Order: sequence, then C-alpha cells, then structure tokens
Amino acid sequence: MIPAFREITLDIASVLEKYDPAGKLELYFDALLGENSRVNLVSRETSRDDLRRLAAESLLPFDLIDSDPVSRYLDIGTGGGFPAFPILLTQQIAEAILVERTTKKAAAVERIVSALRELSGSNIRIKNRTFEELKSPGLFDLVTLRLVRLTSPLLKKILPCLADRGSFIYYASPEGLNLPGSIRAETVRYRSGESDVAKSFTLMRRK
Repeated sequence: MIPAFREITLDIASVLEKYDPAGKLELYFDALLGENSRVNLVSRETSRDDLRRLAAESLLPFDLIDSDPVSRYLDIGTGGGFPAFPILLTQQIAEAILVERTTKKAAAVERIVSALRELSGSNIRIKNRTFEELKSPGLFDLVTLRLVRLTSPLLKKILPCLADRGSFIYYASPEGLNLPGSIRAETVRYRSGESDVAKSFTLMRRK
C-alpha cells in the first residue's frame, strides 16, 4: 500500500506557541546543550533556533492525531531526545520507554530525564539496547522513529507493538516499503518558512 500524500507549511512559532505555551522546552534545550558539551548528542554548530525548529518538527504530526492522553509511548533511537522530549513535555503521557543503543547517549538521556523530572508527569524508562533486543515490550499508543532507517524487518517488529487506536510516527517517507493493508498511512511533506528544503513525516495507524 502506498501512503496518501499532502504538503503543508511549518510555522515554527505557531507550533511552539500551540503546544508549549509555558516554554518548558527551553529548559530541555538548556539540559541538552549542557550534556552536549561532553557527549555528542547534536551537532556542536546547532543553534537554539535550530533546536526550536527540531522541536516544532517533532510536534507537527500532532496536528493530525487525536489529543487523547497516551498511556504508553515508545521512542526508538532516542539520541539527543528529538522527538521524545518535545513530546513528553507537551503531551499527556503516562509511561514512556526510550530506546538508545549507545551507552554514552543513553546515560546523557538519563541525566536529562532527571533534570526535567518535575516538568513531565510521565514515568520514563531508558533502555540501553536496540529495539530488536527488547523482550515483549507490550502495546503502545504512540511509537516514534527518527534518524533510524525504517526497514521491512523493523516495521514488522514495530506494528505488533501498536495498540488498536495507536499511532506510529516515522519522521521520513517510507521509501521502497510495502505497507500492510491493515495500516492506514499518510505522508506529509513540509517546508519551514522560506526554506527550499522539503522534509516529511509519515503517520501510520491501524484501520
């Protein structure tokens, strides 16, 4: 099955004002930049405006998702925390599992979680391994994947973890993949302001 497709414009300021009116993400940026001085979580050339853009890109798919509270959330390949921390700080999520295979990055994410614990009502656990190594992770209302290539074997492992009304956000276009007929998918292409660079995300849900 080929995903449906549409194009939109990303207004960074509007997205952040909508989802983060209290400015909690600025405290995440502080924690991230502090950790980045000793662990390479994002490029050292990344500016605060770049972080705001990454946060807005993380939250943009929620314009297409029902705003029901999320009981369980899974982020695969957490890295420096996009999209996980923008989501955790702006959405109602009871429990989250963040999977990061690189030990130094996983430890940095643990420290960021500790620094932001009072800002998030979520029970957050860090798994220092690959997603494929997780044993019986259970069902999730939300799964996210960014900067990790979505292959057919990985997709086949992710979809059984998706609850009946759950959403899987892949922050790219699933090129060359045949999606099962049981999955409703839509790819959204977007540009930020005057930028000529087009990016995309794909939202997958059970029919």
